[in-house]
Amino acid sequence: MKKTVLSVWVLTLTFLMLAGCTSPTRDRFENNADVKRDAQGITVSLRDGVAKHVRLQVYADDIVRVTATPHENFDNLPDYLMVVAQPEKVDFEVFETADAVELQTTRMRARVDLASGAVTFFDASGKPLLSEAERKFSDVIDEPGQADADSYSVQQRFDVDANEGFFGLG
Repeated sequence: MKKTVLSVWVLTLTFLMLAGCTSPTRDRFENNADVKRDAQGITVSLRDGVAKHVRLQVYADDIVRVTATPHENFDNLPDYLMVVAQPEKVDFEVFETADAVELQTTRMRARVDLASGAVTFFDASGKPLLSEAERKFSDVIDEPGQADADSYSVQQRFDVDANEGFFGLG
């Protein structure tokens, strides 16, 4: 009886130790970031960087929604500021390297730099489409009333060619 109890105890401990070693994502912040995959895309949690979390959600083969926050989670984002469309069921793959993670559909790729959280988009052939140059979160200023404690102002810059322009961004 004692041998059976001891054997079950040893097997349980061995299973628990092995379960901790075979995590589906790498150890948190092993390379400055933790990457988690779900049915809609990926969330990258950054140890260093302006954003603490960068989330990529696949809405279609050629649409990836990017959400970034300097907070511990996305809970502070009000529904009325969000996209109300529901994502399509799209197959995608995730590839990780030492310095980036890529989410790929049949029509595009989105790469997140694991040090800065900057996102770069590519077409299916690998041609760069859009590259984030800088993202800043700062305190809200010039607000007509008292700003909420978890409010922030966002500034985002993109790398552009001399013959490109962005229109309709406010």
